Amino acid sequence: MTSYDLEREKRMTQLLATKVGNTRHHLPHELCLMISELVVREHTIATIQVLYNARRQSFNNLDISRTIWAQYVDIRGFKYVYELSNTGGRCFCKVYDPEVTPDAGVLYILENHLGIRDLLFHNPGSKRASLSPEHHESGLWW
Repeated sequence: MTSYDLEREKRMTQLLATKVGNTRHHLPHELCLMISELVVREHTIATIQVLYNARRQSFNNLDISRTIWAQYVDIRGFKYVYELSNTGGRCFCKVYDPEVTPDAGVLYILENHLGIRDLLFHNPGSKRASLSPEHHESGLWW
């Protein structure tokens, strides 16, 4: 993991330890840290297992002449693409609209060692694609 990821994990663990310590049982902070480290680790493992098993059961073909929607999942505070679909739903975000970018001939995929973080559809004849600050985090590649 990158130093940024380690710092982020440390902050999450500290926050959870503080919340555990604020319960009516008033546990020592060291014990709260141990509990929160285990909870974060177990939650991450359980989330990845559920996602892996769900993805093995269904695959979709995408029609790039229609709007493409993405459903994201949160793993340790980072969003990852969970599913792409031509039919959006309540938990989906629009990632491609053929009316907005009709000649999108290039698809950029932003990822890290855990999975796909974002998709960027781009028309090669237009200006350079605009990137948000989260696209420049360390440990990510296109």
